[in-house]
Amino acid sequence: MPASFSAISTWLKIALICLTLGVLLFVVGFATDSWVVVPYRQSSIGLWGLKSCVGHGCASGRLSQRNLPDFHKATQAMECIGLIAVLLAFLILLLYCFVNGCRRREALLATIFFIFGAVIAMVIGYIIFGTKYEGAGYEVGWSMGVAIAGTVLIFIAGIMSVLQHMGR
Repeated sequence: MPASFSAISTWLKIALICLTLGVLLFVVGFATDSWVVVPYRQSSIGLWGLKSCVGHGCASGRLSQRNLPDFHKATQAMECIGLIAVLLAFLILLLYCFVNGCRRREALLATIFFIFGAVIAMVIGYIIFGTKYEGAGYEVGWSMGVAIAGTVLIFIAGIMSVLQHMGR
C-alpha cells in the first residue's frame, strides 16, 4: 500500500521538495546556453551550445565536440555524472517515501550517497568551468547561476536526508 505525502516525516517532506526543485533548476541550467556571457559581444556559451547576437538578430548553434577544449569536455562529463546521480537519488527517494516495501535503511543511505556524489561532481564541474573562463572578458551567465541554485537545493535535500537517517 503506497504511503501518502502527509504520512512521511517533515525531514523527508523538505528533502523531497528541495530535491524536486533542485533537479528542475539544475536541468534548466544544464540545458540552456548561457553559462558564461561576453557582454561586449552579446554572446554566450553553455555546456552544449552557444548564442551570438549581432545587430537585430540572434543565432544559436551546437558546440562541436571535436573543437571543444578539454576543460569544457571535463565540465560536461562532471555535470552529466551529477545529473545521472541526482536522478537516481530522486528515484530512490520517491520509492522510499511512497512505497512501503522500499522503506529500508539501505534505500535512504543510497539516496544520501547519490545526492552528495552528485553535488561533488557538479561543484567540480563549476570549478573547472569557472576557473578557465575567469578573467578572459567573460561573466557568469544566468544558466550557470540557475544550475548552482539547483545544486544548493539538492545539497539541502541531502542534509535533510541525513537528518532523517539520524532520527530513524
